[in-house]
Amino acid sequence: MRSFIITMGFCVLSVPAQAADTASVSNHQLQDQSDASYIALVFSDGHPVHYSPGEIVSGLKRHRQEWRARMIDAGFAVEQGQGS
Repeated sequence: MRSFIITMGFCVLSVPAQAADTASVSNHQLQDQSDASYIALVFSDGHPVHYSPGEIVSGLKRHRQEWRARMIDAGFAVEQGQGS
């Protein structure tokens, strides 16, 4: 169920803004969705939790960078700030 909710959240973010030429997502929204996805993945029932806090922080940072790159590759503009 967690993965479904996260997937739906990502789909909402990936719907282009109708008024703009290019779709955009705020850096804050991207970070929130990335973090939620990573936490759900790390603490899912299929993965034993054996990561140190440092490894989790490092993984969160890497996951955010990968999501940001994917969004940019998909044609999204990542904007600074909180967004709407």
